Amino acid sequence: MRRGGRWLLLGVLLLCLSGSEGRARPLPMPILSTCDRFGRPPSALAAATHQPATFATPITAKRPMYYAVHTLFLDELTAAHATAIGFDTIIQVFPWRDLNPAPGLYVWEASDYMVQVAQAAGLHLVVRLDMPPEWARQAGAVPFDLAAYADFVTAVAQRYRGTIAAYVIWNEPNLAAEWSRSGGNLEDHWRRFDGQVADPADYVGVLGVAYQRIKTHDPAVLVVTAGLAPTNENSPRARDDRDFLRAMLAAGAADCFDVLGVHAYGFGQHPEAAEAVQSGLGLARIGEWQTILAQYGVDRPMWVKELGYTIGQGSQPWVTPAQQASYLSAALDRIQHDWPSVELVTVWNLVYGRAPEDEMSGYSLLNPDGSPRPAYERLRQQLSAPPINHPLPTPHKLGIHLLLDDGRHAWPVSIWRSHLVYARQAVGEWGYVIQLVRMDDLDVDRWQQFIDLCAELQLTPILRLATRYDTENNWWLPPPPDADNHYHTLAARYAQFITSLQWPTERHGVILLNEPNHGDEWGGAPDPAAYARFLIDVADALRAADPDVFILNAGLDPYTPHTGSTPFANGQYYRDAESFMDEMVAAYPHVFSHLDGWNSHSYPLGPFTEGPWQQEFQVDWMHDASNPHHIQPPAGIYNRGVNGYEWELFKLATYGLPALPVFITETGWRHAETTEPDAGDNGRVLPSALTVAHYLDLALNGNNHRYPAWPETGWTPWLTDSRVVAVAPFALNGRPEEWGHTNWLQLDSEGRISGVYPALEWWAK
Repeated sequence: MRRGGRWLLLGVLLLCLSGSEGRARPLPMPILSTCDRFGRPPSALAAATHQPATFATPITAKRPMYYAVHTLFLDELTAAHATAIGFDTIIQVFPWRDLNPAPGLYVWEASDYMVQVAQAAGLHLVVRLDMPPEWARQAGAVPFDLAAYADFVTAVAQRYRGTIAAYVIWNEPNLAAEWSRSGGNLEDHWRRFDGQVADPADYVGVLGVAYQRIKTHDPAVLVVTAGLAPTNENSPRARDDRDFLRAMLAAGAADCFDVLGVHAYGFGQHPEAAEAVQSGLGLARIGEWQTILAQYGVDRPMWVKELGYTIGQGSQPWVTPAQQASYLSAALDRIQHDWPSVELVTVWNLVYGRAPEDEMSGYSLLNPDGSPRPAYERLRQQLSAPPINHPLPTPHKLGIHLLLDDGRHAWPVSIWRSHLVYARQAVGEWGYVIQLVRMDDLDVDRWQQFIDLCAELQLTPILRLATRYDTENNWWLPPPPDADNHYHTLAARYAQFITSLQWPTERHGVILLNEPNHGDEWGGAPDPAAYARFLIDVADALRAADPDVFILNAGLDPYTPHTGSTPFANGQYYRDAESFMDEMVAAYPHVFSHLDGWNSHSYPLGPFTEGPWQQEFQVDWMHDASNPHHIQPPAGIYNRGVNGYEWELFKLATYGLPALPVFITETGWRHAETTEPDAGDNGRVLPSALTVAHYLDLALNGNNHRYPAWPETGWTPWLTDSRVVAVAPFALNGRPEEWGHTNWLQLDSEGRISGVYPALEWWAK
């Protein structure tokens, strides 16, 4: 458990020069197992029979158990919160001092109640056994009466046979505070620094005695080691957890447990933080423990018994509530991905009713008044939702943006197939095609024809949900909210439409609107908070209706300035992408947790005219605009250029979010050639269509000395960047009066194809 002042971080960091940084060192020679170090302690109670309590059908241990939460007292309300979030397991202390307050006296009311609550909620129960009563404390290397502890363990194992999933034997014996003063006032202990750290062999002896007693009376139950406190300190008050574990294994601990319990705290760092951060104190410590087990040839699973981030601004590294939510979520993802030997992960903790300054409260998923924190909702979405598979699997990254309907003009369904045949040539088998669908055109029969063509031609469709274009004002209408300023009505319509389609692919890709930082995409004036609310409501409705949906955000325009309180020359307002994201998060801190992938509009400079090696970071503020939350990115991170998604991922990381798979659903260059001389997408000197084809080749593959006149460096080729899942240039087939310089197909005003531009030919190679 986490308690006030327990690690004294400053002291830990000052003492990290102890030489225990996890580097390779000779393994100590193994000694005879000390599971029997103390033998079987004599006791009149050892052979006594404790009648098992009567419960409903026992809960059997599930291996692997996936997600647990640590409680301080499991009541009905706490159990209801645990199941609502999606946890399947509870870890709960059965305090020795409370259950066995005097020699030979056992008080079972509280423990019986907690077992019954767990069973009624369908939760597996893992029980930790420590916190000795005052009558059992004693001086010595083992600071409690071991015979009495063995009797206590025996009594618990007998009474709850078949109803407990696992027992944890003690807590953090590498801290003097937990070994010598378990269950005491830890703040007082830290001030006095009395007691001692356990000798690892002594702890193994205690573990062995408990293991023997438990297995005798409940052979099927699992025995878990105490989680060690992650620390680099070696002093009278603490011992480096890695050294302690090595000494345990050298003393034969592997004979005395089924599961290695570990405590994996983040120390305020993002779960992906490098091992060097905080002198190795972070989530990556799991990898070191895994390596130590392998060095000693011990093949046992690990359970993370405590994982947490505190929002309490006390002596330990703290995070914001939004970071607590995103860091916990990212930690669960990383553990599952990077350390398969971990079978169970436990969030510390689920407690309410404590003072805000109480350290227990700082780690909780609940506020002191019992209301959920952002981490509660984030984990509920993560653990209760169906598992997300790899996004929209295709053999490669290529895609193309379609304009069968651009919101103002639609090509007749009769010519759709002829256009899609060229899309198939460009993107290959199961390549991506992105198509807009308006909210006033959710015609399942019409759009099923498009989906069926994708199935026939083996294309992966992604539908961009849109509102309706207002031709009088020349902008897209904002989505209509309900009376409470939510979007449940429109969200339900979108969900019914998406679930009515017969998709040709396992995952169903959906983009939620387009470039909402533009005034002309949101009724003349962007509204970051409203778009965040829309994203949350629609994503939740889609996911509830269709477990296979894959949610992408509206791509933001990185070239858009922030016009402040004064409109642009066209009378509309705009927000720069960073300000827009910051204001979304300010309104709804967990908004981006509703996404499965990140949609980026990573256009080249010019805009849309310069080579891929030309990139820059720039934010344009006009009039009185500013952003107090602006963060200058590291060198080499650009928001404008073909790798603009790198800045967007950087920005997401500043919110504590893990990197999402990137879908570039708009990018590309405009070309000088056109079938419509008065096309509306001109306005500057444009490169030739052949040059555009070469630029696309460079952006995809790099130069590799194939174009001697152009640079070799300055960008990351899309095909070599593992973060990028899809690249879909804009666009194949728009109405030539508006998109003549952008199109890849040479079209007339009726949509008939007269030829293709070099980009499509080059792409199709």
